[in-house]
Amino acid sequence: MTTLINIDNGGTLTDICVWDGQGFTFTKTLTTPHDLSECLFSGIEKVSESLYGQADLAVGSTPAWVRACEQVRQVLTENQPAVVIGESGSGKFTLVAEIFHDAFPDARSVSIDACQIVDEGDTDVDLDTMLAGQAGPTLFIIRNIDQASTEGAEQISNILRALAEHEEPTWCVATLSDSSLDSDLPFQMLLSHFEVAITVPPLRLRTDDLPQIVASVLRQIAPERRVRLSPAAMRVVSRYSWPRNVTQLTEALQHALRQRPVGEIQEQDLPGYCQTTVSHNLTPLEQAERDAIVAALREFDGNRVAAAAHLGMARSSLYRKVRTYGITA
Repeated sequence: MTTLINIDNGGTLTDICVWDGQGFTFTKTLTTPHDLSECLFSGIEKVSESLYGQADLAVGSTPAWVRACEQVRQVLTENQPAVVIGESGSGKFTLVAEIFHDAFPDARSVSIDACQIVDEGDTDVDLDTMLAGQAGPTLFIIRNIDQASTEGAEQISNILRALAEHEEPTWCVATLSDSSLDSDLPFQMLLSHFEVAITVPPLRLRTDDLPQIVASVLRQIAPERRVRLSPAAMRVVSRYSWPRNVTQLTEALQHALRQRPVGEIQEQDLPGYCQTTVSHNLTPLEQAERDAIVAALREFDGNRVAAAAHLGMARSSLYRKVRTYGITA
C-alpha cells in the first residue's frame, strides 16, 4: 500500500483518505501540523489520485530517461539521499515513487510539499511523534524544495536530520526544478543533506517515448475506455514542445477526451496550442486569436485564403499571425 501525505499549513484544509485497493474513503481533515503528527503514522493511508495513479508513467527507452531510471534505482538500492532535478512536470516525483514501489513493494512512501511547510511558532511538526509511530520501511519524498520559504527550509532541514538519525529503514529523496539552480533561494541550505543529484530529461527530448507515455496517460485518465490517438494526432503531439511536460500533455489529452470520449482521437480534438511552436507565453486574448486561426485552418483544410475570409482578416495579417504564433496547422 502506498502512503502519500501532503502537509498543508498554508491556511487550507488537508484531507487524509484511506485507499483500500479499490477506491478512496474520506477519513479526516487536518488543519494543523499537530493533527498531522497524530495521523502521519497511525495506519491512515493516503493516495493522491492525481499524482500517483495505477497507470505506469515511468516508461520510456530514451537514453537520458533510462539513465535517470538506473540512477534512481541505484540510489534507492544503496539508500543514498538524492535530489532529482528537472523541469516542472517532467515526472520527477512519479519516477521516484514508481521505481521505489517496484523495488520495495511492501514499503510505504510519504510525500511532503516543501512550499506548504511554514513556521508558525508553537505549531511546528513534532518530529518525535512522526517518527515514533513509523511502521516499516518508508520513503520520504520532499517535493519542490526550491519553493520552500526560509522558515520552511529550516523545518525541512530538521526533518532531514531526524530522518538521517532514525533507526527504522528510511529513504529520503527531494525534487528540484532546474530553473532554480542558479538562484540564491533558501533551498540552497538543504543541498548538504544529499549525496547524489539525478537529472530527469524534459518531455521534448523524449520524442521516441511519446507513444508509450500517451498510452499510459490515457490509461490513467480514462481507464475503462477504448481510446487511442490517430497517427495524425500523434504527429501533432510529437511536434509540440510541451513546456510544462507530462502535466501539460495530460491536460491536452483530457481536453481531447472531452471532444471525443471514446474511439480514435483526431488532431482537431487536441487543444489549438498543440498546433503551434511559439516560445513565449501568450495573453488570454492572443490565445483566443491563435485558437480561432487554428480552428479556421482546420475547417478549410489548411487553405489560408479561405481561412482569412472566414475570419474577416486580411491574408497578409493571417500570414503574419501564423508566423507570430508558430502555427503549424
